[in-house]
Amino acid sequence: MITVLALDPTSLTLNVELSFLAATSNGEGLLEVFQHAYDGNIEALQQSLRGIEEQSFRARAAHFATCVWHEKRHFLDFLLTNYGALRIRQYFAIYDDYYRIIAGARQNGNVLWAPLTVYLDEIHRELKGIPLAWPKGVAEMISASSRLFSNDQEPVQGSAGGSIDFGGEAQFEALAWIFQVGVSPILLGQDLAIAAQQDLTLFGSEQLRYRWVEHLARSLGIVPKAVDDEVAFMDISFIAPLLYASLQVRAFGQTKDTPQSLRSSTPSARLSQIIHDVRQSGLKCGDLNVIESWDLVNAICSKHWGRTALEEIREDYAREALFLEQLNESEFTPSQAKSCFADYHRLRGRLIQTLSDTPQLIFDPASFASDLLPQLQPIPILFNAGGRDGNVPEGFDLVHGYYDNDQDHSTGWWWANSPKTWPVKTEPSVALSEREDWLTIARDLAPMAKMMLNGRAHRTMIGPELLSFEERLSAIGIELRVDAQFAYPREDPIDQMATYYILSGKSSLICDFCRREIKKPEGRFLQPWFFRHSDILGQVAIAALTPPGASEDVGQRKFWKDWTAWACCNSCFESLSQDSAFQAACDATFV
Repeated sequence: MITVLALDPTSLTLNVELSFLAATSNGEGLLEVFQHAYDGNIEALQQSLRGIEEQSFRARAAHFATCVWHEKRHFLDFLLTNYGALRIRQYFAIYDDYYRIIAGARQNGNVLWAPLTVYLDEIHRELKGIPLAWPKGVAEMISASSRLFSNDQEPVQGSAGGSIDFGGEAQFEALAWIFQVGVSPILLGQDLAIAAQQDLTLFGSEQLRYRWVEHLARSLGIVPKAVDDEVAFMDISFIAPLLYASLQVRAFGQTKDTPQSLRSSTPSARLSQIIHDVRQSGLKCGDLNVIESWDLVNAICSKHWGRTALEEIREDYAREALFLEQLNESEFTPSQAKSCFADYHRLRGRLIQTLSDTPQLIFDPASFASDLLPQLQPIPILFNAGGRDGNVPEGFDLVHGYYDNDQDHSTGWWWANSPKTWPVKTEPSVALSEREDWLTIARDLAPMAKMMLNGRAHRTMIGPELLSFEERLSAIGIELRVDAQFAYPREDPIDQMATYYILSGKSSLICDFCRREIKKPEGRFLQPWFFRHSDILGQVAIAALTPPGASEDVGQRKFWKDWTAWACCNSCFESLSQDSAFQAACDATFV
């Protein structure tokens, strides 16, 4: 997956892929746009955008600025919704078991299987000699939460073709989407907002996972709020409170002992129930402001589940305090997990009070854009999948890297770093405070959680964070074995090639094998894990990376360092596909 910008929920960090930005024309300009959009320096942002002469690049840069706001909205929603909090607790439950997992591996042949749900599969255990008793507890927790998230997906046929769902993940994306679009005219001005939207339409069907909410809005009688110069602006004053009410799921086992819990444990079920009531009422939701809408959905929630959406959040928060207490009482829980979850819980409590006192800050695009969005400051981590030689730049801390000598960083490289000057804005910034511990989570515990949940089949920013976890286990004598179904992330190489052409704005590039020009739409995009599938393919990559006359060690070192994808022309792909090792890698990593 080509990812330029993403909030990583395992560490609540905002990850930016530097290597791709640098590869685009005028790429350094996008870094400046990111900084201004993140800081909330709107005057400087508009000045930077209007200073870009090339129209298509100006539109791309404006679009990129709105993506920063999209990810910052995710940060808010992971803190303020019960569904988001449930996801966070899943990760921290794994962090809590870190030392138990390591100790259990030592007691069971120094072998650790990923994902942990393999330990619950009777056939896998029999075939692979996996012990039953360990680590059953955390594996069952992962299995139960995975079933909950899976059951939440309710596929719906999209009008543009393809299947979409409106579970918690889809609702998260819809919320981020509508606020990304809603704040754009306010912060960019209408001309740049329109340019950003026009650039976004280049990505075609990818929009379906965000824009399903527009179809829902129309079905509820919400029409565009205004039309200006033939541009329609959708009224989200009801949709935002509606989605927030549906995301306040009832977790912590409450559905077993709390009356009126039917259809309260998943966002999709809650959303269906609320929509049913709204349709039955015959209300014209487009006539309601955000406060009236929030009051309405709270009343519906109270009617069906005995609590308003806000009361549901407060109950979840109270039970979350007990979860924190359990973490703090455990002598085995890593100290960073304790301090970071306490930090998360503190900030969440503050935002719950904000929602109670001034809901318009959460739901109204104008209030959100001016008074809350600039204050949202997830910890940024700057990635470079190709690796950068030497030490991290001054003013940054190392997150992921490799050095021959830990004391001397002149020989080696970094893949990811984070700015020391953070948060950019002081109070009243909405930011986590335990920066060093959160970076430790991102560096050490989050990769472990990803492995335990999905093996390597996790759409992460760069592979080295997962490989580093494997290497750390190996260094203490533990072998990590990844189940074949979860051994690698799977992508469509033709679809990813098309995405690359759109993102880069290029119509041609050079084949990484034969060095001949590839012209749009030709080519395959081969992810870096493809060449880690076997030693044979590793040697193919090393040979291609070794300059003429240089020793193989040079190519080997480049292979360790460079985790960028490879471009392959159709001719090379057809030729290489005759090789059994190449075909095996295709079978393992292609959709």
